[in-house]
Amino acid sequence: MILKSGTNSKWFMSLFWSPLLLLIMPSILSSRPVEQKPQPSLQETLQWLKETFADHGTYTWESNLGAAHILEKRPVSFDGCAISWVDRRVMSLRGAPFSTSTYQETVPLAEIDAATIRAEKSPYSKLGDPGSFVGLSTLAGKTAIKSKDLSDGEIHSYEGTMIWFDSQGIAERVAKALTHASNLCRQSQPF
Repeated sequence: MILKSGTNSKWFMSLFWSPLLLLIMPSILSSRPVEQKPQPSLQETLQWLKETFADHGTYTWESNLGAAHILEKRPVSFDGCAISWVDRRVMSLRGAPFSTSTYQETVPLAEIDAATIRAEKSPYSKLGDPGSFVGLSTLAGKTAIKSKDLSDGEIHSYEGTMIWFDSQGIAERVAKALTHASNLCRQSQPF
């Protein structure tokens, strides 16, 4: 069938567009702004992080090489825009402890580059470690993360850290919460 300009082409075009408009119009007419539930406040986010650090930051695993590892995390301060916790790590071989370290970590949330916050499986998973970690780095390479060795009081400053948890699912949720808290803290700064 050859269409000639004039009424036949108009008739053909109306046949083409009418069904298409019938499909599109209901969705256009019924589209309403999606109501978003309010995001948690900084205080709510920090409280959740504190509880999660206490509940999921401690775990034990034994490598298939015979070394036992205990990672303990105890929240210290989760107020304002800085979080602080104690990390204790004990390694033993054949039941005899041979390495213990205890550090108090402090992370200023406004100094964290939210784009770097990520959850990853333990690099030791092939050796039996069931845990995962949240990795994060500071903005512009600032050494704003503090780690105080509780055995000698020496303080070290870092551009990044890894925070270990007992599962990948928890690490992913912590990464989202830290991203949210970091963004809220940066927004609260006057300049």
